[in-house]
Amino acid sequence: AKDIIMKANSTLLIGTVIDFPEGRSNLEAKIKEANEAIENGADDLDFVCNYEAFKDGDIALVKEEILIGTQIGLAHNKTVKLIIEVAALSDKEII
Repeated sequence: AKDIIMKANSTLLIGTVIDFPEGRSNLEAKIKEANEAIENGADDLDFVCNYEAFKDGDIALVKEEILIGTQIGLAHNKTVKLIIEVAALSDKEII
């Protein structure tokens, strides 16, 4: 996709999702996937939060994923977003 965009002299950005759809992979797998996405030309990285850890109250793991994902983005001048699968949460968990 990046080659096509460059050949067209377009400023279109490429975004991808890391660890879709459930965010259950370990941190090493997420790091590998993010680095591969960057190598393949991704401009935006949307990390899927490990919502099972979130639901279980393992905030330390969620924070670590946010920190590492953000560091990867900053190191490569990429936009990073965190996705929380709200549909998998109860109303109480959302509030």
